[in-house]
Amino acid sequence: MSTSTANCAVLTDAQPADLEKLWTMETGTEEFHGPSAVERKMVNDRVVEQFEKDIRFSEEGYVIKLPWKTDGTKEELPDNRGIAVKRLHAILKKYKDNDWVMSKYQEIIEDQLQKGVIEDVDPNIPPTSEVVHYLSHHPVITPAKQTTKLRVVYDGSAHHVGKPSLNNALHQGPTILPNLVGQLLRFRFGKNSRCRESISPSGD
Repeated sequence: MSTSTANCAVLTDAQPADLEKLWTMETGTEEFHGPSAVERKMVNDRVVEQFEKDIRFSEEGYVIKLPWKTDGTKEELPDNRGIAVKRLHAILKKYKDNDWVMSKYQEIIEDQLQKGVIEDVDPNIPPTSEVVHYLSHHPVITPAKQTTKLRVVYDGSAHHVGKPSLNNALHQGPTILPNLVGQLLRFRFGKNSRCRESISPSGD
């Protein structure tokens, strides 16, 4: 174990509320327009309360509605069909000569279709749902893994220029992970910093 000293000097006239607002913007929690942690808690409490009201159990398992925001973003959400089709063509072009990827991809899609995770869309039948949105997807390939060497990831952040994504239209909900910004600031503002590195028995 080794120790070292890190010195940090900060010159600023910003007030705590201004700094908190900046950190809120930097961490991407755009649904909170004020710096107050109270406002953040109020929104999260409403989301959790609505979640508990909407959740129900069926033969297939638990069913829950999407936590839509009420700021009008839902109404502005485009269908993203063009983006989804373009992404699909790019995937087919990239992996058309890779039989393993194409076979595994098809296997995953068929499994999700059977389980009701996704649904088949007939292009000849106009949609009747209140909100219509096509999710783009792409493969994540990890050959080194013993089990899941390929998984299909759906992109809720895809969007047209100037239009919201699906993620923008949904409440993020409370963060259950430690605040990384806060951890870094506490590390830097301390008089002394101590670091420790763990080494596995194999030496990796």
